[in-house]
Amino acid sequence: MKKYGWILVYMIVMQVSAQQNDTAVFTRFYYPDSTVSAEGWMRNGQPDGYWKSFYPDGTLRSEGNRKNFLLDSTWKFYDEKGNIQMWITYQEGRKHGLRRLHTDEETIEVFFENDTIQG
Repeated sequence: MKKYGWILVYMIVMQVSAQQNDTAVFTRFYYPDSTVSAEGWMRNGQPDGYWKSFYPDGTLRSEGNRKNFLLDSTWKFYDEKGNIQMWITYQEGRKHGLRRLHTDEETIEVFFENDTIQG
């Protein structure tokens, strides 16, 4: 009976350990001068969930989501003045949907399907 009790305790400890390792933790990375360079959720030592990165002056550089460690949803990229330069839609780590690039002269739109330009 004791043998089965220890096996049960061991299984519970292993399950709790596995769950703790799979827990997302909000994390910040810093430039050498201590300003935030990026922030978001880490799971199993890898970025997952919503992330932002910043220029050294604190201006937002990019933002978007990862799902199961892969780029997912719309990612936005900004210039050093905070103006949106480009946004790209991802699905399961691949460009899938509209990519919009803003230049001084025009806005260029391209549609992707599974990382391949359509049309």
